Amino acid sequence: MNTVILIGRWAQGVEMRYTPNGKEVASGNLAVSDGYGDNKHTSYIPIVMWGKVAENTAQYAGDKGRQVAIEGRLSQRSYEKDGQRRYVLEVVASNVEFIGSKEKKEQPEMSDPFGDPFANAGKPINIDSDSLPF
Repeated sequence: MNTVILIGRWAQGVEMRYTPNGKEVASGNLAVSDGYGDNKHTSYIPIVMWGKVAENTAQYAGDKGRQVAIEGRLSQRSYEKDGQRRYVLEVVASNVEFIGSKEKKEQPEMSDPFGDPFANAGKPINIDSDSLPF
C-alpha cells in the first residue's frame, strides 16, 4: 500500500504549468512540522498535482502560507543533470483539501463604529407612550 496523508502550509506559491500535449501539472513544496518548542522540526515535501486537482489547487489554494491537507502516493523519479543521475522522491497528490487560510499576520485591532449593542443590557429604557407603535 502506498498512501500518504499530509497537513501543512505551502512554502511558496504553487507553480502551474502545462505539458507539451496540454496536460495540467502543478507543483509546490509543503512545509510540514512535527514536534513542538525546541524540538520542532519542519520538513519541506515536494508535491505534484495533475489535471483538475492541479488547476483547482493553483487557482483557489496555491498561495504561499495556505494550509492544505494532501492525500496521495509517494513516487520516485530520476533525471540526468551535468552528467549525473539524480533522484527525486515526491508526493503525487490525488486529493487536496483546502482546510485553512493563509497564516494570519498581526493586524491592528479595528474599532466598531456602532459601539457595543449590549452596553446598556439590563438597564431600564425610558420610552414614552407616543413612541410605541401600538
